[in-house]
Amino acid sequence: EKTASVQGIRELSAAVVKMVGETLEALSVSLWIVDEQKNTLFLGGSTEFSAQRAADLALSGEAGQALYLALVNRDMPVDADDAADERIRELREAHGEALKEARVKCIVPVNGAGRLVAVLTVGPRVNFEPLSGEDFDLLKTIGDQAGAGILSLRLSERLSEVKEMEALQVMSSFFMHDLKNLGARLSLVSQNLPVYHDNPEFRSDAIRTISQSVEKVNTLCNRLLLL
Repeated sequence: EKTASVQGIRELSAAVVKMVGETLEALSVSLWIVDEQKNTLFLGGSTEFSAQRAADLALSGEAGQALYLALVNRDMPVDADDAADERIRELREAHGEALKEARVKCIVPVNGAGRLVAVLTVGPRVNFEPLSGEDFDLLKTIGDQAGAGILSLRLSERLSEVKEMEALQVMSSFFMHDLKNLGARLSLVSQNLPVYHDNPEFRSDAIRTISQSVEKVNTLCNRLLLL
């Protein structure tokens, strides 16, 4: 219910981290969105870090890419201190300081349509008690819901972009049609000018045509600026 009416990934991220933080009484919760082009992470929302502060964290760089690779093809949340988990152990050995800096105690893979779309990180709890099995199940459920929401919002954004491009193409065809007409009128004036230059009626008509064309070009430019 808290994420059903959100309009963007940032808004969804803010709702998710707030809900997890309040439910688990966690000191720090962050949702890191996967950059599909670079397979790295950027901050979607956090109860502790601002976007500017997050940009300085190691998870926004190489450590984030390593975290992404460690969570690919995973479904369940993992304890960041789990020494028995080989991939997590290697991640901690290589980027332990980055995880500590980002207040990471529990890592939740957020999947959508079978692929990793985000990573939810949960810090220590207020009472410093460990998370229970029920807490892990709850985090997986929240992660699955968030993953579906992120994927849906991304598809909506892409659909909106496609519609905008289609609208732009249609409008461009109208602008090109108008510009071609103006070009044709000015071309006729320039072609006839050497022949009828001494004709006062032609000169008057030519000046009127040029003035009208300039006015229409300015009108087109103003419409383009509005778009």
